[in-house]
Amino acid sequence: MLAIAGKSGASSLLRKQPRLPAAIAHATNHGYLFGYFARALGAVLLCASSAVFGVEKRTAPELPDACVGSRILSIVAHADDDLYFINPAIDQAIARGACVHTVVVTSGYVDDPDNSRRLAGLKAAYAFMARQSDEPLRLNWQEQWPLMADKPVQQLTLAGKPKIQLSFLHLPCGAHDEIRPRLPATLYELYTENDRSETIGPQPGVPYDEAELVAVLAALIKSWDPDTVYTLQPTRKFPVRHSRPGGEGAHPDHVIVARLVLTALIGQPRVRTVRLHDDYPIQDFPANLSVEQATRKTEVLRAYCREDVRGCANLETLRPACRSGQGEGWGEAWLCRHYPQRVPNRD
Repeated sequence: MLAIAGKSGASSLLRKQPRLPAAIAHATNHGYLFGYFARALGAVLLCASSAVFGVEKRTAPELPDACVGSRILSIVAHADDDLYFINPAIDQAIARGACVHTVVVTSGYVDDPDNSRRLAGLKAAYAFMARQSDEPLRLNWQEQWPLMADKPVQQLTLAGKPKIQLSFLHLPCGAHDEIRPRLPATLYELYTENDRSETIGPQPGVPYDEAELVAVLAALIKSWDPDTVYTLQPTRKFPVRHSRPGGEGAHPDHVIVARLVLTALIGQPRVRTVRLHDDYPIQDFPANLSVEQATRKTEVLRAYCREDVRGCANLETLRPACRSGQGEGWGEAWLCRHYPQRVPNRD
């Protein structure tokens, strides 16, 4: 079982979700109790059977250039979560020659299911991170739709940079609120209400339930064969509604995806390192990135926002807000902060 090392400042156990077994709480040396929840037995059995995932051999993809240092898989809810909350870790990994693959579970925004702008933004951001100082920006990506656990997954590989890949599952994002239509079911409804959902976007109508989503995530992990997995923070109590910073807390999609990733990691012993990344609340934490790191993180986000203007409060005035109370646009405080937490017994 995985125990999760955490940050001080929280004192209660996670809210128990429907169909979750009782939490097993662990006291950590940070003075804060929370547990790792194993979901339904069926999800665990799915994670244990490679035949279900459609991945029969544990072999890494053949890449013309060797991975330097590590193979990293990031799994996030939305197409800017990695840029705001996991970076600069991804950018630094690309710079040292690591193989990097990011999986985005949902599509579009809570009030707009069109994923084209978010997809274009993420492609631009990763092309920017992958560019060497003496070469032109590569904007061409090769597209495939491999089956993962019998579900088609959109997979993009940066042309000339096969060590950089993106995958999109295209499930509806957003919480249980009135901002968006109720059909198909949101990720929140799939997870907390046992609803079935289906994909939207370029291949709509592919059905998903929670166990099937866990199986796809586990298949992606097996296929990429990472030694390191990055995701978001699974331990927070999330609100029913989507909340912006200063609202009710963490985005439910962030928490749900992180919990599903931990379930998908059951029976994946080749993953040595797991990092969980805090999201919205880091705006109230001390700034811990250098001026150079915050500036670079902002440049990467700006590359994203040129394609998806909703990703930034104001592209023209976007700047890191490193002092308390500084910054007019939401999200600017995140550009000076990076709070990863390790899962013990993996390192």
